[in-house]
Amino acid sequence: MLLAEYKLHKKTVWDLHFNPSGYYFLSGSSDGFMTLWKTDASTPQRLFFHKSDVYKVKFCHDPNYAVSAGEDGNIKLWQIIDGKLIKVNFIISRL
Repeated sequence: MLLAEYKLHKKTVWDLHFNPSGYYFLSGSSDGFMTLWKTDASTPQRLFFHKSDVYKVKFCHDPNYAVSAGEDGNIKLWQIIDGKLIKVNFIISRL
């Protein structure tokens, strides 16, 4: 039995993470987006453009913020409420 279907990403979804309440969750995809969803709505609540495949997404200890890690080696800190990019760190070098 299908309970819900969330459609938006056009490419592979690599990661999901639920906030502590379990009401919101994030998805990260090869389409370059981290997406914020609500469990009771199948439409996205907010899109965060990362510019490269998003391999890891996670809510911070303060659930008003989230981080995304991309194929480009960048980790980005986002403010959930308005979608503002707070900080970018380049952490991975390719050999």
